[in-house]
Amino acid sequence: IRTTLKTSGSTAPGPDGIRYKDITDLSKDDIEELVKEFNVSIQDGEIREEWLHSYLLPLLKPNKDHSQIAGYRIIAPQNTTGKLLEKIMARRLAWDLENRHILPPTLGGYRSGKETWCNAAVFTYDVFEGFHAGIETCAAMVDLEDAYNRVPYDYLMHQLIKLQVHPLYIRWIAAALFKRKVVLRCGSWFLNR
Repeated sequence: IRTTLKTSGSTAPGPDGIRYKDITDLSKDDIEELVKEFNVSIQDGEIREEWLHSYLLPLLKPNKDHSQIAGYRIIAPQNTTGKLLEKIMARRLAWDLENRHILPPTLGGYRSGKETWCNAAVFTYDVFEGFHAGIETCAAMVDLEDAYNRVPYDYLMHQLIKLQVHPLYIRWIAAALFKRKVVLRCGSWFLNR
């Protein structure tokens, strides 16, 4: 928990108002109790409902028409305890996939020790070498808008199974995605469920 907290920064708290600093300031005994709760959650595939609560918060985009939805950037602050456990699970999953060499070496961003610029450098090198050798280089650049939110649940679960991710992790991820609760918030107004 402490390792993950060190790399978490200070993001906006979710509906419960708890910040990462509040968790950092917990006593050693309280942290150990939270570790036990997290381990039980992972082992049983059950997640405390309040850990998954978040709210949609529309933020004004500068120089945009605010009478249109496109004039807003929507963020979804989640309760920090849930975010912390999700980060821990993401680290475990990443470690597992890296350790088993599942991810292709050309996959850059969002990986420890692999920066996105490395992909750009390799591409630049290939173009440069091709130019000097008189070979054409063809590139397809794809920007998958909001790709994270567009992956079908059943497809994701199938891919995790196919990658032989530990069943406890798959069950926990499935529960985290399936049981998430989001409420629309505008100022002090909340949409009733």
